[in-house]
Amino acid sequence: MTAAPTRSFKLLAAAIVVAAVIIAATLFVALGNVSTVTKTVSENTTTTEMNTSTTFVFVTSSSGCVTSPGQPQGAFFRVLYDSNSTPVVGAGVTAAGYRALCPGQSTVQETFTTNHTEWYSLYTLNTESYLITVAYLGHDYNLTMPLGLSDFNCGTLYVPSGETNTTSSPSPCTTSPETPVNLTASNGDWKFEVQLSSVVVSVGQQISFTCFLTNISRQNQTVVLANPVSNPSLYDSAGKQVWGWEPSAATNAVQVVPAGGVFSLSLSIPTSGLQAGQTYVLSSSPNISTDANPEVSFGQYLELSATIQVVSG
Repeated sequence: MTAAPTRSFKLLAAAIVVAAVIIAATLFVALGNVSTVTKTVSENTTTTEMNTSTTFVFVTSSSGCVTSPGQPQGAFFRVLYDSNSTPVVGAGVTAAGYRALCPGQSTVQETFTTNHTEWYSLYTLNTESYLITVAYLGHDYNLTMPLGLSDFNCGTLYVPSGETNTTSSPSPCTTSPETPVNLTASNGDWKFEVQLSSVVVSVGQQISFTCFLTNISRQNQTVVLANPVSNPSLYDSAGKQVWGWEPSAATNAVQVVPAGGVFSLSLSIPTSGLQAGQTYVLSSSPNISTDANPEVSFGQYLELSATIQVVSG
């Protein structure tokens, strides 16, 4: 009469053992999967893609995105007129760059307004592509430019058609035929003009510079005027002067300038000391002051600047 409870106890114990084995096996499989994911992340602590059952997850460590072993030679963008393929002045450009190993994460955003410069250099470190938006005369234009590794990457937008062109090759971006550039500033009494042979040059190619200072007030003007009338200078992207026109025989003199009177200066600006792939700012203003005590210079209010792009020859 006492055997039945013993037998029931044995059956219950066996069931408990079987359940424990099943639970242990389940935990083993689960932990095995977790260890696999952990291993994947630890082997690549920068950016790891893990495919779960429902979502695509991006895991990024505190060190940020990985640095690509290969980099583009450069990335350049320009906006040209359909009619004559010359640079567009006054277009607003926003360029957003994206990294290859951080999908959808903007790494750099550049904004600028175009002037007489043809090619504008874009940031390329760890950048896979650019989405470029251009606003001009009430219209918005878009261009997507992928960046090829070890290549020069060149993107062109034509307005008003909106046509685009992108290229990637070992050769530098080609430039439009050399086009003279004219810059003008005035204050109602004086007009200052600068003429440049080109703003896109190869290393060693000289830039022809001519400037004019004209009395446009329709009356005589008594001023202190220097000879030379201007001292153009070149500055690098950090604002450091890399070239300047400083003749040894500079003079100052009080002059009575009749209405329409013009002073000019012509010279050649060397580029042999500049670096290909870099941009520089050419700045010039007239050396003119009021004939008063104290003397007050006002030439800085007529200053003109142009961005010079240097390309490989």
